[in-house]
Amino acid sequence: MRTFSYTPKRQNDRPVWWLSFLTLGLVVSVLYCIFGWWKPIVGQAAFFLFAVVDIWVFSRFFFLHYTYTVTLMNGVPTLIVNQRRGNQTTTVCQRDLSDLSEIREFRRGEDGPRELRVDVRMNFLVSMAPAVWQTLYFILDDGECVSVTLEVDKAFLTVLREAFSYLNLEVEGAEMCDPGESADAEPQTV
Repeated sequence: MRTFSYTPKRQNDRPVWWLSFLTLGLVVSVLYCIFGWWKPIVGQAAFFLFAVVDIWVFSRFFFLHYTYTVTLMNGVPTLIVNQRRGNQTTTVCQRDLSDLSEIREFRRGEDGPRELRVDVRMNFLVSMAPAVWQTLYFILDDGECVSVTLEVDKAFLTVLREAFSYLNLEVEGAEMCDPGESADAEPQTV
């Protein structure tokens, strides 16, 4: 198995619009405080709220970039997510694909089934509300379920599925059967 990396690009301009809206709110709240309209505490609270959210949107969607990598580590396919902020690169997620139980694709506006109880959620999307994203569900040895949300293209999704099948696991749509009966057994009629 070869190493494959993918760095997603932002799909939409929503962060730009949100940043513009929040900056406008920041300016209005400053004017509110300067001219003393109504009560100054409201202007100060609005300024603080707009400043915090404005800084978060700016740092989250303009400075952060993610690179997803699937590679073979110690004989096991592994998903590695690196976060890049300026010149600094940090590994923020490293999961063995041997713990992967399911890959689900979600689309904006659709409600997906909520069958799994997720203990830890990790979101590594670069777009604010992308059109399509994939969620990988990992079941750890202690029974904990970890979801990792990624924004991948078809080529990287194919690599994930190949690594998934490399481990002799079945991908989505696997039919469940009772432990006592064989998957090849014909259904019995009564």
